[in-house]
Amino acid sequence: MFKENTNLSNFGSIGFMLKINNVLAEVEKGINADGGYLELHSVEGKIVKLSLKGACINCPSSQMTIKYGIEKRLREEIDPEIEVIAV
Repeated sequence: MFKENTNLSNFGSIGFMLKINNVLAEVEKGINADGGYLELHSVEGKIVKLSLKGACINCPSSQMTIKYGIEKRLREEIDPEIEVIAV
């Protein structure tokens, strides 16, 4: 499972977080297959801050993965206004 890099006070509501956790856990399966993993930093309103680690750190496709993979999936499954920011 992805690594959380901050305490619970930096995250949104529990229900919202559970939905985000479920989507990120599914997305991370593909990222793990490439030798990487997700690190979730915070959820502030509808802004999700995360980073890709492991083999994904130097991958030229990491920004595409964040915007067109992770953000797209979160928008489709949870809320169309979610924004994912790489930190």
